[in-house]
Amino acid sequence: MAQHFNILNKKRSYFILAVITNIIYKRLSTKYSIDFPLTVKVGYGLKINHGMALVINSKSIIGDNVMLTHSVTLASEKNEAPVIGDKVRISPGVVIVGGVNIGNNVVIGANTLVNKDVPDNSVAVGVPNRNILKEFEEFAERHYYES
Repeated sequence: MAQHFNILNKKRSYFILAVITNIIYKRLSTKYSIDFPLTVKVGYGLKINHGMALVINSKSIIGDNVMLTHSVTLASEKNEAPVIGDKVRISPGVVIVGGVNIGNNVVIGANTLVNKDVPDNSVAVGVPNRNILKEFEEFAERHYYES
């Protein structure tokens, strides 16, 4: 809501709503230790499980039906930010650095450092990440929001 009314703030009639939603946004960000700027482009169905210590770069792009867990960092490098595809699951402690592209239907294992692109339908693990291409049925069983 804060992002929506922040965009509409250019019209004077939405000024009060923009101020109220920004206050709520800042209080919740402080309470849960989440750094999630209003300029991040986010698709439908974003799910944050145990969102403590979540840091997202302001230029990041997050696709539809992405699940973020605690201690996830999306950081920029050389002024380039990560682009996350659709139906991506990012496990705890993951650090994604630079202008990497994460494909669709990807699982990133816990404590992985992602510094190179991850193709579609794969699993990324390790430091630095190794891409394991394997078929899995996890996403077929989960319910996602349709845009």
